Amino acid sequence: MNALFVERDVELTVDVDDEVPLIWADRGRMGQVIINLLTNALRYTPPGGEVHVQITHDSGAVAIAVVDTGVGIAPEHTSRVFEKFFRIDSKRSRPAGSTGLGLAITKSLVKQMSGVITLESEIGEGSTFTVRIGASTQTA
Repeated sequence: MNALFVERDVELTVDVDDEVPLIWADRGRMGQVIINLLTNALRYTPPGGEVHVQITHDSGAVAIAVVDTGVGIAPEHTSRVFEKFFRIDSKRSRPAGSTGLGLAITKSLVKQMSGVITLESEIGEGSTFTVRIGASTQTA
């Protein structure tokens, strides 16, 4: 996806903690989760903005956070962004190519892998979507 970020003039960075354990997840579904979160971050981050992926581990889980400097989401809407076809308001209509299903699908996929997804956001400051999946006891 790096080419899309370059084209939109949005900086993409990735930071992975040392010795992150394997996770119990479906490779294809996990790939779709990451693509959905990156696509969403790119859509709502203006040119010159940043998207940062941070992978950490603690308490038996791996956390994958996608942090953007986009438009942000008001607190009264954060619990609804995972609903199918939810639109925050008519002024913030979906960008071209958006179906309004990406975050609903993402939440469903994460749940199928016994994980959780959370959102922290502030208008004008950006959003952080964090997926937590249980760590495996196996090593890479």
